[in-house]
Formats: sequence, structure tokens, C-alpha cells
Amino acid sequence: MTMINKFLLLFLVIAAASAVRSQPITIEATKEGAWIKDGNQKVFFYQRLPKSLDGKYARSNYLHPVYGLDGEIMTEDFPLDHFHHRGIFWTWHQLWCDSLRLGDPWMCENFSQEVTGLNFKKGEHSTGILTVNVLWKSPLYLKKGVQSAVILENTKITIFPVTNDCRRIDFRIELNALEKGIRIGGSEDEKGYSGFSVRIPLVTGMKFTSGGAEVIPQNLAVTAGPEMDISGPVGKDGKMAGIMMICHRSNPDFPEKWIIRKERSMQNCAWPGNRTVDLPKTKPLILNYSVIIHRGGAGNAELQSILGSIIEIGK
Repeated sequence: MTMINKFLLLFLVIAAASAVRSQPITIEATKEGAWIKDGNQKVFFYQRLPKSLDGKYARSNYLHPVYGLDGEIMTEDFPLDHFHHRGIFWTWHQLWCDSLRLGDPWMCENFSQEVTGLNFKKGEHSTGILTVNVLWKSPLYLKKGVQSAVILENTKITIFPVTNDCRRIDFRIELNALEKGIRIGGSEDEKGYSGFSVRIPLVTGMKFTSGGAEVIPQNLAVTAGPEMDISGPVGKDGKMAGIMMICHRSNPDFPEKWIIRKERSMQNCAWPGNRTVDLPKTKPLILNYSVIIHRGGAGNAELQSILGSIIEIGK
């Protein structure tokens, strides 16, 4: 092969790889919600309309199924041990308006979320940006006999293309109180769970890692770094794969504590714990998280590079 032909071959290989990397993230809308795709591969489904199990545990505004990089399903919905768990979701046990308890959003009791807006646009570097507007309601809160929303949620989900066995997904969750006296909080027991959560299949051999060290799940919240990686033989054909959850530096009480479980449960950035926090009408509460879906374990170099960039810039 001549030197010119070698350079031509190299150019074609680089061009082909660039074309694959630059495939844009797209959306395919359905009546129930929207599929987010990377080329022909499904990334996740956003649940817009309420979904229930025989009329119980109705929920919306969450991601499931979420797919691994080889097409495997990485999340669970309506698991037998906790029917109210669902994919990647963000919700709280406590929702108050002054002294009135407005149901239990975590348990899907006396609570609903009406998705009033769903938009998608292409972002920089072949990303896709899904934005949703959601009204939080409870049948226990009425104005002139009519159920009225107490919180307007505006959430932006940014989906990145795959790079070196990793896919990053960012979440910016903005909660705007529509009434005075609105408060949210976690479970009222010593665990204090609620907030941004992932329900991943838990099989034998799952490993939890933060700051390069293994973390042993406890009954109560554990203190670790801003990230928690959950990896195990959940990839295609039982290969190692996982999901890393990341709390951003801009969040209140950074770094947040973690509720992590080896079996029959979700993985949770446990904020604000068992206390409640006020949502003033004059200022929205903004929470930022990322998940990185990856092949292999927590030692993936690209995984650590993405983590480092998120922590460094403090988005």
C-alpha cells in the first residue's frame, strides 16, 4: 500500500468515526410520552401521561425504560418489592402547604403531576435537550372547590452521545411554588430518603463506588463523595455495566448523602433528609444531577474524566 493510500485510508476511518459520533440525538413522540434516540438506538422513554398498575400507584414525569449502551434495559418500573419505584425519578415523601399535608408524592398517594409542556431541541456537540413543564397537584388542596396546582416544575434533560463507553445525561430540576407556605421533605424516619433516585436491577455482584473506594450500603444514609457508581453484571450477556449518579456542586448541602441498597430498593441522593425545606414563591429551588450510563466498572477512564469535568465546573 502506498503512503498516499495509507493516508486516504486513515482519513476515511477518521471521517467514518466522526460521522458515527456526530449522529444527533432525536425524539419520537407518542401518545404516552416520548422516546429519546441516538441514531437507531433507544436511550430512554419519558413518561408523560399517568401510568398505573391496575389503577394504583399512578405516576408520570419519569424515565423508563432507560437503556444501556448495548440495548439492555437498565431500569425497573413497578418492581414487586416496591410498586411505587420507577426508573429514574425525582420526588419527595413530604409535600406541605402551611399545616396541610398534601399527600405523599413518593408513594403516589393523593398526588398527581400534569405534564403541560414537552419540547425538544438539538443542542451543541450533537446533544439533545428535552424540556418539560409539570404541575404538581393534590386532591387535598382545593381553591373554590377545584383542585389547584401548588408547584410548577420546569425540568431540562440534556442527553449526550456515547463517548468511550459512556453516555452522560444531565438533569436541571426547577421547582416554583405557586402558593405560600409550600414545603417538601424526605421520609420522616431516620433514613430521610427522597429526591433524585434510580431504580436499577440489583443482581449478585453489584458494587458501589465513590471517590475511587468501595462503599458498603447501610440501613441509614451514608456520607461519600458527590458521586455514587453502581456497577455489576447487568450489561448485555451478563457483562459489567452500570450507572453513576452525580450531585452537582450548586445543589444545597453539597455533597448530599446517599441511601444505597444491594437488593430490593432504589438508589437515592437523600436530600433534604427527614426535615422539610421551604419553597418561597419569590425564588425557585434548582437542583442539578447527572447520570452516566457506562460499560465496565467505575474505573473507566472516560467515566472519571466526565465526573471530573462536572465537579470542576460546578454546573
